[in-house]
Amino acid sequence: MAQLKVEPELAQSVEIPVQSKLPAAPIQLKLVGLKPVDPPPLKPLPVRIFMAGYSSLKSAGLFIFLVIIPVAVSAVYLFFLSDDRFQSEARFVIRNSASAANASIGAVLGQGGISSSLDDAYAVNAYLVSNAALADLAKQMDIEAVLSRANNDLIWRYPSFFKEKSNEALLKQFQALIDVDLEKTGGITTLKAQAFTPEEAKLLASNLVQNAEQLVNAMGARSRQDAISMSTSQLNGAKNRVDAAQEKITQFRNRERVVDPTRISNAVVATIARLSMEIAETKAQFSQLKQVAQRSPQLDTLTKRIEALENQVIIERQQLAGSDSALAKKISEYETLVLEKQFAEKLLTAAANSVESARLDAQRQQVYVERIVAPALPDSPQAPKRELSLAIITAGSLLFFFAMRSLFRRRYEIR
Repeated sequence: MAQLKVEPELAQSVEIPVQSKLPAAPIQLKLVGLKPVDPPPLKPLPVRIFMAGYSSLKSAGLFIFLVIIPVAVSAVYLFFLSDDRFQSEARFVIRNSASAANASIGAVLGQGGISSSLDDAYAVNAYLVSNAALADLAKQMDIEAVLSRANNDLIWRYPSFFKEKSNEALLKQFQALIDVDLEKTGGITTLKAQAFTPEEAKLLASNLVQNAEQLVNAMGARSRQDAISMSTSQLNGAKNRVDAAQEKITQFRNRERVVDPTRISNAVVATIARLSMEIAETKAQFSQLKQVAQRSPQLDTLTKRIEALENQVIIERQQLAGSDSALAKKISEYETLVLEKQFAEKLLTAAANSVESARLDAQRQQVYVERIVAPALPDSPQAPKRELSLAIITAGSLLFFFAMRSLFRRRYEIR
């Protein structure tokens, strides 16, 4: 067994059993202790008081700069300078008239002949906040006077220190007072128009809805005019085709000296039929007479008559067919000309109906702006919300102040 001895000034002696193959001899260990770090010397009391006061003044100045001044400026603006803004709301849906076939099917299914058009709704939404809408409003009302009605409001006044008098600034002022939202599922457009008087807010919303309806009808005017032009062109082509067919028939009649070869052929066929019946009757007489009187002189007469009738039938048949001058070729050519004329006349009738239909479509209204909620005269201003705005500004200023103070304190502690 070996013993470990520790110096008495550092620790007490402890006997530690150690199993070792070394020769038994005392082993001495010396433990070195860690000395505590001396605290920094305290600064004089006047210095500490001055630094505490400086920190408090710094926090107070930060509070005044980040909270008191913004809230005070906002309160002065909201309650003494800002003007009331009145809002008039309108809701409408764009619908176009369906065709007669769709209308009849819709009637069977319990639906109307009116179908929604989201494409027109998107176009209207883009128009309502565009420079074109502003230009159309300028023709109906003094839109610049309406938008510059806020005299004391530094932010909403036009023109102001921030907004020079220009078309771009006027458009931005107009867009700030107009809000358009489209519900894609139902196709309902919500228009909110703000102005500084209730009457002007209602008038602004009403004029915008009216101009939107004129826009959607004007968009289809070009297509309707194109339809009329195309139908008129087809009508003129059909007329020329009918005239050409009639001219060919006239040339055929003058060349062949025949008004209607089909009628002549009918007459020839009737003649052949009549001659065939006479031949049959004459042959019957000839047979009967031959049985009664074989030596009768009328037999020769009947025989010659039968031969003459048969020769006439051959002549009539040759007149129908069998040569270049036969009626069969003339009938084929004539029927082709007549068929061409009939087809041209049908095209002429269809083209005339198309022109009339296109003209009727151009005269009647194609697209409707169906008002769900008409613009009304507002009773109370909708903006600015003074109390709510001031509360939000105060809360935001306080949060910013506490964040900045925490940041400054952390930097000071690290330093």
